[in-house]
Amino acid sequence: YVSDGELFTYLNKRQHFSEQDAKIYITDLTFSLGEVHKLGIIY
Repeated sequence: YVSDGELFTYLNKRQHFSEQDAKIYITDLTFSLGEVHKLGIIY
């Protein structure tokens, strides 16, 4: 979740993430994909 809008917009404003921020976003995205997979929406 990005409080100021979409992750894409946030990245465009900052141009890059710190390694710590990238770890958080990748972890969240991976978890989210796993949950969507459990629901049978993606394989």
